[in-house]
Amino acid sequence: MQAAATPPAPLPEGSRHAGGERAPLARDVAGFLSFPRYDAVPGTPPQVPGASPAQPLTFTRLPGACRTKSGNYGNFTSVSHVDAQGCEERCRVDPACVAFEFGEGMCEVHHFGTVRTDPSKHARACWFKDTINQSHFKPMAPLECGGLGDDCSSSRCCKQPHHHCFSKVPGWATCLVDCAPGVHMMDPPEYREPWSCELLPKLGEPAYPSLFCFMAMRSTGKDLALGRHQFQEKSGVFGCNDYTVFSDKPVSLGPNALATVLTHFSAQTGVQGALTATWVNTNAFNEAWSVIMQDARPWHSDWIVKVDPDTVFFPMRLKIRLHGLQHKIGAAHASGGVYFRNCMAPGLQLFGSLEIVSHRALGALKGRGTRCDGADNFRMGEDMWLQRCLDNVGAVGIEESELLRDGYCPVAGPKACEFGAVAFHPFKTVQQWQACHVAGSQAPAQPFVSVNLQ
Repeated sequence: MQAAATPPAPLPEGSRHAGGERAPLARDVAGFLSFPRYDAVPGTPPQVPGASPAQPLTFTRLPGACRTKSGNYGNFTSVSHVDAQGCEERCRVDPACVAFEFGEGMCEVHHFGTVRTDPSKHARACWFKDTINQSHFKPMAPLECGGLGDDCSSSRCCKQPHHHCFSKVPGWATCLVDCAPGVHMMDPPEYREPWSCELLPKLGEPAYPSLFCFMAMRSTGKDLALGRHQFQEKSGVFGCNDYTVFSDKPVSLGPNALATVLTHFSAQTGVQGALTATWVNTNAFNEAWSVIMQDARPWHSDWIVKVDPDTVFFPMRLKIRLHGLQHKIGAAHASGGVYFRNCMAPGLQLFGSLEIVSHRALGALKGRGTRCDGADNFRMGEDMWLQRCLDNVGAVGIEESELLRDGYCPVAGPKACEFGAVAFHPFKTVQQWQACHVAGSQAPAQPFVSVNLQ
């Protein structure tokens, strides 16, 4: 594995341009510090007004990190295994590149928009073009997509269907169907660094969304066994960017994994039919959602996901699915946020075995006031209450029945654990859960194609 390049040392904020005066700073509406285009490294020749287009392109170094006007993530592509000079060359040959930043072993080539700098990115240095002349640029040769075992951190694409580029450490990634964070014992002993399993988007595409996941489980019996098994395998909610677990007692799932106690969790009453996913549990999950809203972590995540212990859940697959559903989410998210309806039955269409709520919808839920109060709350399940409450606060329910295969959904009925869905339910024992997880992980085999070599 190739070592990450050493980033150049960051410059002090407000460095002096070639003329010697201190460069003026201006703060734009987004809170970024905008540096003028002549804020150069001391000793760098200044851009000469009216310079001949035949002169080489010049780059000016800025303190902080470049971002484009399009937002926090900007419109950029990332390249690994390249030093600052190589990053500059990438920008030179890309007609759309207006700036680049380098640091932490990564090169980001920025396109379009207005270049800004973020002084909080102390480990990065930023350059932009002083002269842009389209006739000087040559198109960049396309990067070959990665195969099994190949490093895909530069191309960000994979040859095999159903494979995606997962990062292990900064500067190295490979193509996999799925990925569990942590040490992979299949790796050779000398390469057993923990995997981050960050999904790397294709060049020019937005980043994959982040997930905060939670689960509520009983402190004994099958729930506890399922929770401990998933924690050990780093699967289910434990494969999300961050997570929390609730229970009726402070039970341990493993090292540094203690469940948060919900006082209402033990006061549940069984109900019949599909009105709920087995339990009248509104009070318990109201308490869980209240705790979630007081936690800082969900507010830094794109999506909040509630998963039942007996749900076989593939978090990386959900990220991929959400990434591909941007056309559906789009404008709906700009209102009161979105959630997903996962069973197209009359009445209840948000089954509690998998609840997916956007960051903005969580905010609407927090500010619900009395809009979700009702005399019948005490007799309904949490999933029915949540669906009605999200509707009342203006969140948009998007129909996406293929996210979840739930045996309790009267429309779909039981379905086999086959590759494709994000989650499967219910699987009450560790053996059943693991068998479904293995079956659901198997990508469809590609048909054999014979080749005539004569």
